[in-house]
Amino acid sequence: MKKGFGIRTPFSLTGFTIRPQKPYAKEGKAVTHRKTGAEDVTLHHRNLMAAIRSNEPLRCDPLLGYCGVVACMLGVESFRKRRYLAWDKAKQRLVHA
Repeated sequence: MKKGFGIRTPFSLTGFTIRPQKPYAKEGKAVTHRKTGAEDVTLHHRNLMAAIRSNEPLRCDPLLGYCGVVACMLGVESFRKRRYLAWDKAKQRLVHA
């Protein structure tokens, strides 16, 4: 289970649920993600290798991948600095929230 910034996230074999912690329960609602099988990175790697070797199109838009990396970066840096951070779209960098 992960905790932080007002949420708790219990993981299971079928997915995970993000729930607000008690002090924030009135501000948000639970969000559930169910695994679909698409989480397997083997398919992603096969697609990437096919794109590199035989110029097949990528199934994941590069901008979507970029946004995913930014979200992960935001979470890691926020945790390390113990501060809320935000993304400045114009400057394309992390800023203090």
